[in-house]
Order: sequence, then C-alpha cells, then structure tokens
Amino acid sequence: MRLKLRNQLVGLLAFVGSLLYWGCEENSLPEPRDGAPIVVLSAELDGMSFSHSAGLDSVVAETEVVDNQDLRLWKFSMIDQRQRHFGRIDLYIRNHQVPFEDPFPDLQQTVEMDSFNYAFLLPPIDADPFQTKRVEVVLTTIGGVVYESILLPQQQSFFNIESTQSLVREGRQYLLTGLQFDCQLVNADSLDTLRLRSLQANLLFGGI
Repeated sequence: MRLKLRNQLVGLLAFVGSLLYWGCEENSLPEPRDGAPIVVLSAELDGMSFSHSAGLDSVVAETEVVDNQDLRLWKFSMIDQRQRHFGRIDLYIRNHQVPFEDPFPDLQQTVEMDSFNYAFLLPPIDADPFQTKRVEVVLTTIGGVVYESILLPQQQSFFNIESTQSLVREGRQYLLTGLQFDCQLVNADSLDTLRLRSLQANLLFGGI
C-alpha cells in the first residue's frame, strides 16, 4: 500500500507543479508603516511554536495571482530568510469561475469569510477537483524538503477565513485576511508527514 501510494504521488508531481506555478508573477508586499507589522503568522509545527511578522527579522511575504485556463489561484507566501523554523509557507485559494471576473472583484468573491475544503488529488479523484472554496498549503523546510496538503484527504483539518478588509498600499489593491487553519502535510518522496496546528494569521492577498 505504501509503495502504491508513493507511485501515485510521484506520478502527480509534474502535474501539480505545472498547475501551481504556471503564469506566476510574484509581488513583494509593502513594508510595514510606522513600524507596525501588517502580515503576521503564528503556528505550531510538529510541536514547535513560532510567530513571524513580514518585514521584521528577515521575514518577507509575497502575493500573486496565477491564471491557468479554467483555474485561478490566489497565492500568499511567507519566507523566513534566516530559516529558523521553515524555509517558506505557501497558501493557495482556488477560484473556478469561468469566465473570470476582473481581478479585484474576483479576489473579494473568492477570499471571503467562510470555511474552505482542502483540495485533494489522490484516490478518489474528485469529479471536479477545482471546485470553489478549495485551498492548498505547501511548506518547504529549512533543508528544502517540500511538504504538501494536496496529497492527503485532511479529514481532521480545517481552514476558516474569519475577516477580510480591503487595503491600498503603494497603488496596489490588497485584501487583508484573518484566518485560522490546521492541516497535515506529506512529502511525496519519503511519505514523511508534518502537522501544522493552530495557525493564526493576518495575510495579504492581491497586489493588483
């Protein structure tokens, strides 16, 4: 069973990679004003607690929109350049609307207060794996090993958006998003897992 699952995971890696990163244009987030951090993230990773603020202590954040035919992904990334607890965390929120709305209205309709399901590609594959209100989490460790949520069914996980607020910074439109989530991540090669618990964050999506 373990070998079968590994073969299925490896077979999907190229598909997942091209899906998530095709058509990306990353957008660095603005620096905090008056020394107050806008983007903050705290969680527990396999029992180790951490808290980071973008723009402080060598932590940076980026956001982008990824369009791939009938799929639009809103992406947020936090990168710890000093690699104390992780290399980077990437969040993807999917919108399957066709045709797409203009970017900012589309963002507001997609990243809204609600509970979201985790996307899941392995058996059984959903009849419509790109349904709305689907999210993905990708964590890259200090050593560069990638762990993904999309490869597990996430029966005991959750992802809740609790608040949203429109912001304009340096001429770009963002959606400040308060959220909580909990998920299990797996490395496709080793099948090793990590648990990301009690994550609470204020993040920015958009940059349009």
